[in-house]
Amino acid sequence: MDLFSRLFTVFVIAADLMALVYFGGHFIITGHVFPEHSTQQQERIAMLVPIEAQAADTSVKAKKKEIPLMPASAERGQKVAGLCLSCHTFNKNGKSMTGPALWNTVGQPIARADGYQYSQVFLGMQEQSMVWSEENLDKFLASPRKFAKGTKMSFSGIRKQQQRVDLIEYLKTLK
Repeated sequence: MDLFSRLFTVFVIAADLMALVYFGGHFIITGHVFPEHSTQQQERIAMLVPIEAQAADTSVKAKKKEIPLMPASAERGQKVAGLCLSCHTFNKNGKSMTGPALWNTVGQPIARADGYQYSQVFLGMQEQSMVWSEENLDKFLASPRKFAKGTKMSFSGIRKQQQRVDLIEYLKTLK
């Protein structure tokens, strides 16, 4: 066999393999060898378009839907409080560190720890007689910078509502 015959044979085998892979893959995926251009298929596709748009709307609504919370747990909250230990103490008569001591915080006035140098925003809240209610604590723990614009606290917040509820429950036990 001359060189031309060999190259032609290799080309034919390669083309056959490519056709086999293409049509075989198409058959495996669609169940038929050649594409169907039936009106039934076009109607099915047309019916899917509004459903996809509707599904996108419901997925946004599902994300906004609140997840039911478990009952608050001081035990779980104590574990969440581990996030705060690098800057705060939780002990009775605990000393302020980078942040103020958190003993007996719930229901108490904001910026009440003696000797701690609070950010101006907290001093303003103190002048307004704001207290660390459960609602204020939840907002603060979710996003300290949103609740107290200008705070020097660098913690970004606790995203999970269940963790915040549990942490607040734990803080309520510290009296």
